[in-house]
Amino acid sequence: MQNKHLLPLRNSAVFLAVAFYAVAFITACEFGNSRLSFTVSFYANGGAGTLPARTVFVGSAVHLPGSGGFSKSGFVFSGWNTTADGTGDYFQAGNFFTPSDDITLFAIWKPAPAVGGDTVACSVGILQASTQNGGSYSIEVTADEYINPLSLNFGGRNITIILRGIGSMRTIRLSSYGSLFTVYSGVTLILENITLAGRASNNASLIGVNSGGTLIMNTGARIIGNTSSGGGAGGLNVSGVLIMHDGEISGNSGGNGGNSASGRDGTTGRPGSNGQDGYLGNDGGIGGVRVNSDGTFRMYGGNISQNRGGNGGTGGNGGRGGNGQNGGSTGRGGAAGRGGNGGAGGNGGTGGVDNGGTFRMYGGNISQNHGGNGGAGGGGGRGGDGGNSGVFSGYGGRGGGTGGTGGNGGVGGNGGVRGALDTHGGNISNNDGGVGGYGGTRGNGGSGGTVGGTNGTHGRAGYTGIPGSPNR
Repeated sequence: MQNKHLLPLRNSAVFLAVAFYAVAFITACEFGNSRLSFTVSFYANGGAGTLPARTVFVGSAVHLPGSGGFSKSGFVFSGWNTTADGTGDYFQAGNFFTPSDDITLFAIWKPAPAVGGDTVACSVGILQASTQNGGSYSIEVTADEYINPLSLNFGGRNITIILRGIGSMRTIRLSSYGSLFTVYSGVTLILENITLAGRASNNASLIGVNSGGTLIMNTGARIIGNTSSGGGAGGLNVSGVLIMHDGEISGNSGGNGGNSASGRDGTTGRPGSNGQDGYLGNDGGIGGVRVNSDGTFRMYGGNISQNRGGNGGTGGNGGRGGNGQNGGSTGRGGAAGRGGNGGAGGNGGTGGVDNGGTFRMYGGNISQNHGGNGGAGGGGGRGGDGGNSGVFSGYGGRGGGTGGTGGNGGVGGNGGVRGALDTHGGNISNNDGGVGGYGGTRGNGGSGGTVGGTNGTHGRAGYTGIPGSPNR
């Protein structure tokens, strides 16, 4: 008789034999002459910061990054080399490199010559007149300045500008409405030891980074004190690339969303027309950073704090429903119009970072930012009065119109970050979300018509709007 336990035992023996040979094969690959993978490490070479090593399989290529988390004051990154003094093999960032062993690549830095202008505006003018494509330059600020908005636009030429304070922290203040700097395509602006200060009442973000432009914040870079009533955010409006190695974005506010207009009243007729719905309240502005759909933000360090989103605006009230026209001595009264619904309140603005594009966080802190409160919903409009029917018409008076529904309250803004976030490190804490707005009041029903066989019924009242949700 066959032993029923023999077959499983035989299968187990086969499995163990296969497993033994598989382990032996892998061990031979790992510890013999063959390797499964190589590690490519990156060294700042006199700069500051960190950049994670990359591991690739044998025969595979690694995509070489830019400076990433590395920075060096007064210098611009120009690529990678196999030796620290730059005499080895050179590789450009963005290229592919296939290692043949474990290797360390050294960041190569080149100095940026100073531009000889007396003021920041003068230095930018010199560069616009004489800069070469691919050039790197330094604007050295030796005293505090007030300047008008500047556009860093070099006609599509690729240019890197280091704006840095010399001797001590220097401050550049915005002296009129607009963005202090707008970084256009092809331009990289690097901030070091410099404070950019906005206005308590402005109509634009303090810094705009257009598509194709790059802003890099190094040690001592500060973007502060701007309140924008326009689009974007109080601090930065990013459609290009923002890289934050260090520094501070703080004390910026989004403007409050404007209150919206009421809907038009309906007109008397047979029937009376409906009241128009109230308009939606405008959303509050963003406090710190807005990353648009074509923007990228990489945060390696620094602090985003004490920024505040604007409050949402109140929704407009619904218009009153039109009255039904009277029917005369023999006619039936016109039906009444419905009251318009109240508009929803605007949502509160995000305090810290509002991301609609790409946001990767490797380090730094986002804390103590405050979302704006949601706006109240508009009240529903009163229903129109029903028309009177004639004494000899044989009809009763028309019923009153239904009142409009109150608008929903706006949602409170996020305190810290709104939108997708790819987190690899850093800290997000102690941010306060905004409070939701009140729902709008309901509209009353209109009065019923009279005179005919029976009086019309009073119109039904609308519903009260739903309060907006708070946020974190």
